[in-house]
Amino acid sequence: GLSGAAVLCQEPVAEYLLQYARHLIYSTAMPPAQACALQAALLRIQQGDDLRQQLQQRIAQFRRGAADLPLSLGASETAIQPLLVGNNQRTVALAEQLRTAGLWATAIRPPTVPPGGARLRITLSAAHQREDIDRLLGVLYGICH
Repeated sequence: GLSGAAVLCQEPVAEYLLQYARHLIYSTAMPPAQACALQAALLRIQQGDDLRQQLQQRIAQFRRGAADLPLSLGASETAIQPLLVGNNQRTVALAEQLRTAGLWATAIRPPTVPPGGARLRITLSAAHQREDIDRLLGVLYGICH
């Protein structure tokens, strides 16, 4: 995203670029700041086992609590938890009610998902605490029952 490029093409196009665009090949070196940022990011990834474990705990906590909601929970073991609503207007209304309560969940509707598949996109992170998930579930229970 910052420098360099890749051309995915068939062999004749690649050969053409090698022969006639040689001045562009190897013309952009990685800036030192980008190298430092990548090194810091890799270090965080390598040392992130505790954060990954905490995220998995929050996901499990949310899925256990959401199982009793009158909405279906989509199959996902990732940080993105789809809460299936179905109706577009109801999905938007639920997202707005959550926002009013200080919680952010995006309403995802067709054409991003199939017709009748509108859902709330609940995005969890390792920064969320148990209390955050409990509060989210409490608000969801309150507006869904």
